[in-house]
Amino acid sequence: MRNEASGEERRWIVRHLLAGCARCGAITRRLWKLGEPGPEIAAEEPPPPEPRKDWKEAEAALRDAHRAFLAEGKGAEAAAALLDLAALYARQGRTAEILPLTRDMLPILQTRGLRKGVVAALICFRALAESGAADAGLLTEMARLVGPRS
Repeated sequence: MRNEASGEERRWIVRHLLAGCARCGAITRRLWKLGEPGPEIAAEEPPPPEPRKDWKEAEAALRDAHRAFLAEGKGAEAAAALLDLAALYARQGRTAEILPLTRDMLPILQTRGLRKGVVAALICFRALAESGAADAGLLTEMARLVGPRS
């Protein structure tokens, strides 16, 4: 059954689920805009890669934060850590390691009081990971959007 619905049908389903929450709808619309292909832009020079020793430290810190937030029942924060970890992998070119992160979504989705916008972002993340279209900028923006409210 997965991937049998067209893009418009999936959007209708998400819109139906988010109908009662204006803020969640706004976040979802923002995520859709970020995920849609835009106009062709001249290739910019990519930023210099982060030092390798920092990558391992950042990865360990994000994994620890993800586990700690789950243990505390903080689903939105755990989702932000997971998306930040996926963004780190994308910056490093470790795209094959992004899809297995989607298995860590279930404990997040089982936390109490999870905002609909976080759920929508995780669904988008899974779709991006399965399609191979997840890039660091998009994942970073998604992590910022699902993080704790200020």
